[in-house]
Amino acid sequence: MRDAKTLRIVLALLILACPKAFAQKATQDLELSYGFAPPPLVAASFWNMIFGGGSTKAVGPIGLEYTYQLGGRTAVGVSGSYAEITYQKTSSTTSSSRLKNQAKYVTLLPQFQVYLGRKDKLETYSAISLGISYEHFTSTHDHEATSKEWLPAYHVTGIGVRTKAKTAF
Repeated sequence: MRDAKTLRIVLALLILACPKAFAQKATQDLELSYGFAPPPLVAASFWNMIFGGGSTKAVGPIGLEYTYQLGGRTAVGVSGSYAEITYQKTSSTTSSSRLKNQAKYVTLLPQFQVYLGRKDKLETYSAISLGISYEHFTSTHDHEATSKEWLPAYHVTGIGVRTKAKTAF
């Protein structure tokens, strides 16, 4: 219950901190994304490749990002994402001994971007995001253990390049 209340307070503060974009005439973008192979999955797969082991699967990260252009070269926004990673292994000696680890992450990051250059279909930018990540980890082996943590989160893009192709509904 306490975690849900903390999440509601953080979300309310972020909403209040964002500029009232609907009352202004600047460019606004809403992006939906889906990634593959989050870093913990890559590390677990590498470990399994070397030492053998169980199966690893993931969902996401699935992201939603809102960006509001402040001026010609700067933008602010907020992004959120969800990722889930599951590792499962059955003991080679007994089929009843089974290990399953599952981690779920929800991340919320306010961001600031500076555009370095724009051409017809290409733009370069730098960005920094600082926020929080909620981790819910469950492990089952002989008994079930669960942990829930709020962690600091950040993302830094030194120099990013992206296309300016737009898809609209």
